[in-house]
Amino acid sequence: MPMSFFSLFFGVFDTYLRACYSSVIGPFTKDFLQRIVILAVLTLYFFQFINFPLFMLGYIVATSLPTLILMIYIIKQKEWHIKPFKGFVNKELAKEIVKLSLFSLFAGFSGTIIVNIDSIMVNQMLGLSETGVYGIAFFFGSIMLIPARSIYRIASSIVADYFKNDSLNEIKKLYNKTCNTGIAVGNILFIGIWINIDNIMSLLPPEYASGKYVILFIAAGYLSEMSTGINQVILANSKYYYYDGYFVLLIIGITVLSNYFLIPIYGITGSAIATAITITSFNLIRWGFLLYKFKMQPYDFNSLKLIFISILTFINQSFIPTFSNFMVDIAIRSLLTGGIFALLLLKTEAAPDINSKIRKNLKRFSIKL
Repeated sequence: MPMSFFSLFFGVFDTYLRACYSSVIGPFTKDFLQRIVILAVLTLYFFQFINFPLFMLGYIVATSLPTLILMIYIIKQKEWHIKPFKGFVNKELAKEIVKLSLFSLFAGFSGTIIVNIDSIMVNQMLGLSETGVYGIAFFFGSIMLIPARSIYRIASSIVADYFKNDSLNEIKKLYNKTCNTGIAVGNILFIGIWINIDNIMSLLPPEYASGKYVILFIAAGYLSEMSTGINQVILANSKYYYYDGYFVLLIIGITVLSNYFLIPIYGITGSAIATAITITSFNLIRWGFLLYKFKMQPYDFNSLKLIFISILTFINQSFIPTFSNFMVDIAIRSLLTGGIFALLLLKTEAAPDINSKIRKNLKRFSIKL
């Protein structure tokens, strides 16, 4: 019960803080601080400094801590308002709240099905051991999405404000920036993962070898998501948000069918291909819908330059020799590839926002490009 209570209110407080343009403290407490505390408690239990009941108590404290920190932060920011404001929720707003809440429940439930259906079908069709391999490989591929999640959190409140003020041109500009940034960051992450794939697989037992191409296709699927920017955020904050529910139903069908036909042929790689198809299809549908309804075309000549830079970077890294020590190989291969990519970005001015950050960091070392 304590875990359920604090988990529920963490979501409430985190969403509220995002609406107040404080989007950093939530992920910091949940994704970093909570894990550090859990690791500390687990270490104490592992070395038998505490017994199991104390471990469980510590675990509950760790999961409750982020919520308490957010509550204190909200109070310190003078945003703690719990006194009802009479007359604010009129009949029209109440109807909209109920409508949005029902849609959110449906979308959340459907989203859970989409996220987990591949693992369920792999387990049913191939067995538990293959599900374990798939899960580990999926984790490596999903690293691609970490930067995108940060962008989504920050952009949500901004896009909501733009819609409120009917500033469609500002939304288009933000859409373009996030697409190009997503293409740049997504491609360098994708290249970084794939050029080090053999080093990554060497860290795992031999039975995980079949997960190599799972990583490839999962990463490719999330690359397509990053390359389509904040289409999900824009649609969710627009008056057409309920269309995403219809799209989810279609995507569930695509997910089930693609897994059903591809798993028997390609095994866990087939499920990864199905996931890539699902992610890409979902984002293409959203992209097409925004283009149709709002005439938002987020791509420009810089988008083409970024794709060309990515291809050129991948070709150039093939000339880097292989080193026997996998740690040395990862370090040299990653640094050289990242350096080539950054240099091409600076020379072509394909991503001005990223270039400004690169130049800012280079100035610290008295390097001007």
